[in-house]
Amino acid sequence: MPSRRTWLRLISCLVLLLALLGAYGYLSLSRLLEREQIEQLEWHGLSLSTQGIQLDQLSLRHPSGALQLQQVRLHWSGFSLSLPFWRQVHITSLQLNLPDQPEPASESRPDYAFSLEQLSAVISRLPQHVAIDALQITLPCADTRCQLLGDLLLRKEAAQLDVQINLQHQQEHLRWHAQLQSEPTRAALQLSLAVNQHVQLQLSSSVQQNASGQLWQADLTGDLQQSAVLQSWLSQWLPSATSTLPNAPAAAQVKAGWRLQLAPGPLNWALLQQASGQLHASANLPEPWPIPTIGQLQGRFDLAAQALDGQWLADSLNADLNLKQIAPGLISGVPTELYPNALEFTIQATETPDNRQPTATLVGRAQPLQLRFKGQGRSSFELKGTLALANGLPWGLQLLGGSLSATTPAFQLNGWAIGALQGQLQLDAFVDAQRLDLRLSKGSQLSLQHLRFADVHAQQLKASSSGLHMQAQLAAGSFLDWQLKGPLDLSAQVQHGQLQPQRWYWQGPLTANQQQAALNGTLRNDAGLQLQLQAQHSSAEGLSLHAQLTELFLRSGNPLKDSFTAWPALLELNNGRLNAHASLTLARNQALPTLTLELTSKGLGGIYDRTALEGLDSRLSVRTDRKQLQLELHELHLAQANPGIPLGPVQLSGS
Repeated sequence: MPSRRTWLRLISCLVLLLALLGAYGYLSLSRLLEREQIEQLEWHGLSLSTQGIQLDQLSLRHPSGALQLQQVRLHWSGFSLSLPFWRQVHITSLQLNLPDQPEPASESRPDYAFSLEQLSAVISRLPQHVAIDALQITLPCADTRCQLLGDLLLRKEAAQLDVQINLQHQQEHLRWHAQLQSEPTRAALQLSLAVNQHVQLQLSSSVQQNASGQLWQADLTGDLQQSAVLQSWLSQWLPSATSTLPNAPAAAQVKAGWRLQLAPGPLNWALLQQASGQLHASANLPEPWPIPTIGQLQGRFDLAAQALDGQWLADSLNADLNLKQIAPGLISGVPTELYPNALEFTIQATETPDNRQPTATLVGRAQPLQLRFKGQGRSSFELKGTLALANGLPWGLQLLGGSLSATTPAFQLNGWAIGALQGQLQLDAFVDAQRLDLRLSKGSQLSLQHLRFADVHAQQLKASSSGLHMQAQLAAGSFLDWQLKGPLDLSAQVQHGQLQPQRWYWQGPLTANQQQAALNGTLRNDAGLQLQLQAQHSSAEGLSLHAQLTELFLRSGNPLKDSFTAWPALLELNNGRLNAHASLTLARNQALPTLTLELTSKGLGGIYDRTALEGLDSRLSVRTDRKQLQLELHELHLAQANPGIPLGPVQLSGS
């Protein structure tokens, strides 16, 4: 039998060993807490029994949130030396407080990713049974902090996980029920949402690894009969500007299904953007539905589409939708006077018009759809036509026989006072990934009540074209290059301090691109003045303007006097011919232009004050720039001047 001294030595060694183990455990726990960034860890009321381990309270604080547990019971039943150790966990109360997240430095989308292997590994480490009697999660929402109140029950059997979360909102009850089955090569999810014991949404989804990567299949159905409860619950997460939406109607039906082939690798947003497969979706909204950041949507739609490597094409599309109480941020950059109060969108299958055929790239692979898009309000518009939509790659769409009518009220824009507008455009358009092609046809015209800027005032403006054509090169949805050309007719009643009030007309071709714009045509007015005008503006060289006056025969009238207020009041010309041409250049970054004018007359006759003039021939040149004015009278020959006594002939030249 061991002696007393031997027992003392054994006890001393055991105490020392326990002390060393305690110290090691304490140091290991400290290092673990430091590594996991746990700032505070406290527990109270630890006790052992034949049933398991009980902890009255456990709390910890982490940069990502604070957690507090009450009455944690870890049952010995099913205890294992491998994770998750305890298979039966019961928690009376769980409180989780998540902090406000700072605004991200950029608008980049966080790319969350997970693989089937990771999901299977996580599920394998969960206990077989977890019950939380009282669940309280406080987290940031739109303008304040919100709470999720309810309870949770988790059950696991083999590779299948069953989770039920009950949430309380005011006097209403929301139940989320999910069944997840996960294996290293396959995962399947069954998810449902019930409100007050009535099922509202159901989702069946699965991801299966195959020879090409991963196949994702899903079916979603919804019969929303408790929409008022859902809206009330969701409104707390919306900004205050949108949380005051009208009450949701009592019913709506939605349905969607997809079958997508994904590349191998962890599931993330980038992988979904390159998916191939099919999608079908439909919705029926018999009453206006408030949609956050959009407005109140009513109607129905039915869509079937297919994708190849992330490029989506519509196989069929039918829609009849109305949008009212449009959210202010939905249409950006539009003056408030032009903002529509309601939008109507209708599209349905039709036949290709006999007199209109798709472009060569869509022949034999386009689905014709009848399109109608209408806006109502102080400003209104309506677009109608046949839309040829590609049903195979490469994607493309074409508007055939399009008609756009629009009216707008008067409004102000960047110092311009713009009057009421009425427009009617006949157009054809084509767009794909590489180009945009838009052409106006006969009957296209715009009329503007008035246009005022600084001291220039134009009224009753009219513009028309029978072939204005725009072409653009595209890349990733942005313009690389564009060109606009075609005939253009303009007219307006113009008022200016240097002009006699009357109507002016322009007729001629227009060409424009990113670098320059040019006009070449005829400018005339009601007085009979007519100019051949060429104007060009270049971003590199500035403005260049050339005008040639069509020869005037003053015996039939003097359009100069009837066009310009600067014409001397005492001068009356009623005979002879007059020619002139002028040019103006304004270089880039120059404030004042360079102007040249050459005026030639033959046999002018008339009266200046009380002096009769006969046989006036002249040639005059004028040049002015930033530094000087230069005037040169090459010749002046006056056959006779008669102030009461005939004088002449007179000759004069100089500079």
